[in-house]
Amino acid sequence: MAKLEAGEKLSKIRHSMAHVMAEAVLEMFPDAQIAIGPSIDNGFYYDFDLPRQLVTEDLMRFPSVCARSSRRISRL
Repeated sequence: MAKLEAGEKLSKIRHSMAHVMAEAVLEMFPDAQIAIGPSIDNGFYYDFDLPRQLVTEDLMRFPSVCARSSRRISRL
């Protein structure tokens, strides 16, 4: 594979992390609907339609769910 420039590498990382985040949200909320989720100049985002509003406990649990999703994706 051709050598990537720093900006391209960062863009690929952001793209991959967006997938990890989306998988984690779907694990926590299987009925969630994913809308748009591009990488942007300073990170990435996704719009989700969730079955309920997020609460503090969801945000506390989210990092461990993301880590589990990342490990699962890396084994693919």
